[in-house]
Amino acid sequence: MASALRIHRHEPRGCDRMAYRAGISVVDATGSSVAPLARCVELGMGGLRVVAAAGPGPGTPVRVELPLLTGNRLAIDGRVAWSRETLHLPLFGSPRGRYDDAVFGIAFTTNDPLDLAPIARLLAVRAHQRVRAGRLRRARSRLIHA
Repeated sequence: MASALRIHRHEPRGCDRMAYRAGISVVDATGSSVAPLARCVELGMGGLRVVAAAGPGPGTPVRVELPLLTGNRLAIDGRVAWSRETLHLPLFGSPRGRYDDAVFGIAFTTNDPLDLAPIARLLAVRAHQRVRAGRLRRARSRLIHA
């Protein structure tokens, strides 16, 4: 399969992030969807990484609706920080519209701690789980070597 990548500007991240896979909705200022088949794959306090069938260009203001583990939905404003889109050559008749044809990052534009609190709780729970798993691995290896 021959395909090319169109790569746009990439801004460095400044905070911790975690793998978080969930279907999301990404809409523009008019309320119309700008990313069909959008799925969040990575989440952090500064933003999230999305895979979709198509994506908006960098700088586009968007509103993201993200399901949380509690069953609630978090709606937060942001802008597209970077995007990468697979260009399918029409000569080969390769398929279009797959869920991973576009990958882009959304930077949150809010600095309100109340808006970001659910994400902070997710990151805290994940950090606690990681520490606990490390302790269990170390305890298990001590039992094996004892």
